[in-house]
Amino acid sequence: MDLLRSGPADLSRAMVRDVLEAIHKYDGTVPFALAVGVLEMCKAQLIEDAAVEDEDD
Repeated sequence: MDLLRSGPADLSRAMVRDVLEAIHKYDGTVPFALAVGVLEMCKAQLIEDAAVEDEDD
């Protein structure tokens, strides 16, 4: 699939698939709460990165 030519829905599905694949890589080795915590940390980092980008503009 050419993600550059895909619509937002296709891109979103691909991103979700990639993130879930990365999380499931650790199935059975980390508790569920840790996986959810890592997602929250990623979310916080994305928000912080966006804020820094806005300051640079």
